[in-house]
Amino acid sequence: MRVLTRLFTICGVLLVPWIGVLVEQLHGQAFKRSFNASWVGLDVLEAICLLGVAQLMRRRHRATSPAAAATAAILCMDAWFDLMSAAPQLPYAESLAMACLAELPLAALLAWTAWHSLTWAAPRTDPGQAGTDTRHVAGIKFRSLFFDVPAHLGEDLVHGVTEGEPLLLEAGEG
Repeated sequence: MRVLTRLFTICGVLLVPWIGVLVEQLHGQAFKRSFNASWVGLDVLEAICLLGVAQLMRRRHRATSPAAAATAAILCMDAWFDLMSAAPQLPYAESLAMACLAELPLAALLAWTAWHSLTWAAPRTDPGQAGTDTRHVAGIKFRSLFFDVPAHLGEDLVHGVTEGEPLLLEAGEG
């Protein structure tokens, strides 16, 4: 995870000079309402999100998963709009290269991070226990994660899960 944390930090920092290039290319029009100025805003958002995900990962914060997933979606959206709005020939080839070599691979790593961080960012019922606690009730797996057990379920139904304990309902047979 340290490698990914550093990678997301480096990518977020490298976007700053790129944003400067975009602002310079707009010749003072970067902060006026225009289609071209929207790209500057999107890249600023990407930089903030990448740096935010890196910081959340350093802290092993439970918000890492949704932040990484949102950042992955933003990068995919950026790749899509870059490709769809690029002029033919060289600009399209540049957009395609950026999408295939930078934006989409980075989005895939962020999606993997979003999925993988669920295992270490989730609260646990027993702090000394490795992984999350899984319980089986009526053939359904309950895994400690985000959602609270409703009080009306009671302790008997969920076999020892106490009221207010975080739960995630997983699909599948126990």
